[in-house]
Amino acid sequence: FYAGWQSKIDAVITSAGGATGKADQWCAESKERLLAVAGRTDKRGLHEAIRAETARWGERTEQLVSDILGG
Repeated sequence: FYAGWQSKIDAVITSAGGATGKADQWCAESKERLLAVAGRTDKRGLHEAIRAETARWGERTEQLVSDILGG
């Protein structure tokens, strides 16, 4: 999934003044988080576990924006 989006995310980050490679870091961390959820959850609970994990990603996005803007 992220392989297709990584270049798009990178373009947005760099156009906003962020460093090249931030998208690589963002996507790698996102993938690791989702794999960790999948590794500790059975098939029946996977949907809810992923929903719960990604519900907190707004905070990650805010931190990324802050990093880009130098805050």
